[in-house]
Amino acid sequence: MLDLRFQVIDPEKAAAVVHDPAASPAIIDEATGVVAKDLFMGHSHSGPLKEAVTYYLIFENPGNLVQRGDLVTVLLGDAQVQHVMVR
Repeated sequence: MLDLRFQVIDPEKAAAVVHDPAASPAIIDEATGVVAKDLFMGHSHSGPLKEAVTYYLIFENPGNLVQRGDLVTVLLGDAQVQHVMVR
């Protein structure tokens, strides 16, 4: 499994990023192109996001293809963060 944690700074912007049903969250391994997009047990946050709160998403990682030390790109809605090291 992959545990993605993020802290909300602007609740309005965060809601648009996290709750866009047309753009599911995903983690892409930059070296292999493997995409982790299935949330463990369909978990996702519901309701309004609050400022200064840390939230999490847990992704399935079949075959443990994404490993500690890998660089990944995180996709949340239209937002994209590249070169995030898996710890």
